[in-house]
Amino acid sequence: MIKKFADKRPILFSVIVFVVNAIVSVLAVVLFTSLFGLDIANSMNSELDFDVLTALTLSKVVLSAVLILILVALKMKSEIIPFRKGIGRGLLLGWFFVLFGILQFVLRFDFINAGSVEPGKFLLLLPLTVYTLFIGVSEEFLCRGIFCNVIFNKYRNVHAAVLISSAIFGIMHLSNLLGGAPLDETLLQIFYAFAFGVLFAAVYVRCKNIWAVVLLHAFFDFCSSAPEILTPVVASEINLTDTNSLIIIAVVSVVAVCIGLFLIRKSKMADISLAQENQA
Repeated sequence: MIKKFADKRPILFSVIVFVVNAIVSVLAVVLFTSLFGLDIANSMNSELDFDVLTALTLSKVVLSAVLILILVALKMKSEIIPFRKGIGRGLLLGWFFVLFGILQFVLRFDFINAGSVEPGKFLLLLPLTVYTLFIGVSEEFLCRGIFCNVIFNKYRNVHAAVLISSAIFGIMHLSNLLGGAPLDETLLQIFYAFAFGVLFAAVYVRCKNIWAVVLLHAFFDFCSSAPEILTPVVASEINLTDTNSLIIIAVVSVVAVCIGLFLIRKSKMADISLAQENQA
């Protein structure tokens, strides 16, 4: 039933998914913190404060709605492919996100003082898991599920679909300004979101399973945010805009783009097309 609805009304389906996920992601934090008796204002880093979280979520909904309305106005059609097999293959192709996500956690978490972390902060990993999963679903369905397919159907060019949808993914991070993020950090986020978007899109094109990139996205975000909750003092020592961090981000972004473009090289795309024709 869900698959039929998604096939017939892909844009409407994605709008519903995105809005529901945005609402649930906020409610998840409130629900879990209420159940565990935790004070959001005192237990959570400012990046995950309820007011900030609400502003970020609503801004993403508004920006995404505008982008979708543009698609509708241009009468661009799309086909979402979230239910095909290939999730295992997608997770393997996305090894970079798994490796870099773990590396981020290791570098930003204070293992020496891990024993002194308040138990309540570990409980906050539950709503963080829910939040990152729902954000992964909403952003991947929108950017890869809709935009990547829309652009490919219009231009019949895989590289154009991957690059343009990734640019849209980067621009969406302008909404972070409403969450209180500085302009320089926001611009930096747009840059590496574009780079990571290229790899996300490439993995999606290769495995044809949206759930694979959803899980990769959620895992990466979880590893990035968890140290901010558990050991915020140590995590905050890493300044995204200092010279060393900029170099690291630039190198990692270039590597992500190179891996993504390698995954969608012409020879591999030809093999995929031939396999699809043989199946047909």
